[in-house]
Amino acid sequence: MQTRRWVGGFLLAVAAAGCGGVVAGSGDAAAGEVAEAGDGVLDADGDARDDGRDEGGGGDGEAEVSPGCRNGVVESGEECDDGNDRVGDGCEPDCTWTCESAAECADGERCNGDESCVEHVCLPGTALGDGHACETAEGLPGSCAGGACRASVCGNTLVEPGEECDDGNSVAGDGCEGDCTWSCTGNADCLDEDVCNGTESCPLETHACVRTGPPVGVACRTSDGADGVCRGGLCVIPTCGDGNPDPGEECDDGNTSNTDACLNDCRLAECGDGFVWSGEEECDGADVPCTTDCDSAGLRVCTSCTLADACRPPVEVCNGVDDDCDDACDDGFGCCLGTVATGTVGLCGYSQACGAGCIPGHRDFGAVPANDTCAGATRITLATGGSATLTGSTCAAADDVAPPTACAALDGPDVVFALSLTTTKFVVVDTDGSAFDTVLELRGGDATATCAAAPSLACNDNRAAGGVSSSMVSALLTPGNYWVFLDGYNGAAGNYTVHVYTSDPPPNDTCATATVLTSSTTPATVWGTTAGATDDGTATCGSWPAAGPDVWYSLTIGPARHLVYLDLLDLATFSGSIRVYDSCTADVPVACAGGPACGVDRPQWIGVLGRDGAGSTYFIAVDGATAADNGAFSLRHQMAGPTCVDGTVLAVPGTAFGTLPAGAGRSIGSCGGNGNDIMYVLGLCPGRSIAASTCNAATTLEHVLYARRNGCDAVTGGIEMSCSSASSGACTYPLGRTLTFGSGQPAGMYFLFVDGTSVTGGGAYQLGVAMP
Repeated sequence: MQTRRWVGGFLLAVAAAGCGGVVAGSGDAAAGEVAEAGDGVLDADGDARDDGRDEGGGGDGEAEVSPGCRNGVVESGEECDDGNDRVGDGCEPDCTWTCESAAECADGERCNGDESCVEHVCLPGTALGDGHACETAEGLPGSCAGGACRASVCGNTLVEPGEECDDGNSVAGDGCEGDCTWSCTGNADCLDEDVCNGTESCPLETHACVRTGPPVGVACRTSDGADGVCRGGLCVIPTCGDGNPDPGEECDDGNTSNTDACLNDCRLAECGDGFVWSGEEECDGADVPCTTDCDSAGLRVCTSCTLADACRPPVEVCNGVDDDCDDACDDGFGCCLGTVATGTVGLCGYSQACGAGCIPGHRDFGAVPANDTCAGATRITLATGGSATLTGSTCAAADDVAPPTACAALDGPDVVFALSLTTTKFVVVDTDGSAFDTVLELRGGDATATCAAAPSLACNDNRAAGGVSSSMVSALLTPGNYWVFLDGYNGAAGNYTVHVYTSDPPPNDTCATATVLTSSTTPATVWGTTAGATDDGTATCGSWPAAGPDVWYSLTIGPARHLVYLDLLDLATFSGSIRVYDSCTADVPVACAGGPACGVDRPQWIGVLGRDGAGSTYFIAVDGATAADNGAFSLRHQMAGPTCVDGTVLAVPGTAFGTLPAGAGRSIGSCGGNGNDIMYVLGLCPGRSIAASTCNAATTLEHVLYARRNGCDAVTGGIEMSCSSASSGACTYPLGRTLTFGSGQPAGMYFLFVDGTSVTGGGAYQLGVAMP
């Protein structure tokens, strides 16, 4: 297609101004330009156009115009004919179209928009906005400005490609930087990590950082990395007491007082903080000292920061006064400081001072006895007859020695006695009359023996059936030095009485030299020993053997039969028996007894001896069961006259049944009993009593119970001990009777009567006896 040039008022002016085109409207070329044929520029007269083609040969171009062109008639060779010579109006002066396509209108300038061809008229395009990217004629990047492309330059106030902004200056931070970038596009661009100079933000309207603040009290870090707070735009280390409440502080009043609303550690005062808030609290945690009614240092109790009205006494301390106001000095401790108490241990009185710590001091039992040790042993001086009695106390003595375990495993304070013998003697030591449970030990042997090293010869805890306060040792001793140790069982101590009896070796070793016993209606005792005696016979006494040493006694009875009582309960420490012969030549005893009796392995016997109408002498052997059974003993004996021999011997404990017919009896008690009666003979053990009772359903006899000692009636010297005529509160049977007797009396035989109360009445009874 033929390239066309268009000219017109506006487009030509725009093209000339923006694109460097030439307009020769006056018929003259533009300055510096030469109008030539074929250059696409109108001739000077404007009546023809030069389309660059040579149509007439070598003419000057005037011949190119059709002869009829501009006559208003489209003739052959014409594209149009508008009858005028205006350029750019659609039909050019040479009768050609101004344009037939948009390409013929393009002026090569992008910034003034894209031109179009409408009805053969070139119309201008819509200019691009200032700053739109473009490329200059030199091929450099640029931006549109006023419809023309200019090379991009920061600072020209135009925002050009590659630029975020362009405010035409180089002031930093005003929103647009000197390099045509935004000063900030978000809050993060404004942060300077210094919290104390305020809070930075980036308003997107201005893109300039804005700071608010500075904050006060905000946590921060100092330049050396320490924790701090913002104050006056600076990060400083907070200090309690500086008057500024900082993070972590509840308050800060700038003073060091702990009695106001803010404590000196910058905490708010409250109940329980340990400080008394003046005007708000009476106390805080700690109780307040006060003086009690008993003048001790007490406390007013602090509860919920309010003081109790009462002064609470303190706990008792060891100071010799009443601290807790309970009227007791140093209660809860061992004693009251500075006081002296008295007391007893067993039978021993003592004084005891209260020392430091309210601990009772040593119990002072008085002066230590001189014979507390071997060195001060009391010398036993025998009076005429070979006996001695010594008294004293072991209360202040020490426990220096211990008896053999088999004798007394538990001992107590002890004292020592010394005995020297120049001839062989039978020696008996007892503690009858002592106030405490005693233990006796005999040591020694020859003239060279010493107290501390002397061997033990004999030891005894409780005198056989004689009670705990009646200990005894006995032995046949050769000439030499001996010591008797008096001890207390299981720590017992107290006042003592020591009896020492000496005699020559037993003179009654044979029946021919028998010791004569004097008959007695009261229990009488002789002391003896089988130690060193010979065995005069091996006759068996019932089931009890008699193979040990024996000694002899004689007893004359008559001229009638008598009740006789014999025992070895008190002294003997060996298993033995009693044998009764009617002559020294008899091989078989007429009576014998062995143990056990009264809880010990020794005999007790009651029986009838003698002949009616004639006197009789009997020989009594005290014998050991084996050769090893020998030693000291006490033989108790007693007799009752002929009127007592018809009594029935009843073992205790035991039970008897009987029936009494109507009629008069032989005996009457102090509380009644003139009917028929029956008498029982009972053996009493040492230190015991007898309880008799007819309190049962089997008793239908109206009766009384009474007991006698020393004899069964007045003829024999009998003494009534007790009489019962009525049922006791413990007996629910109207006819039943109870009676207890014998307490405090020596072992021996006693007489118990069941006696009807009427000569016209009789009945049955059941009698039970026991020994409590």
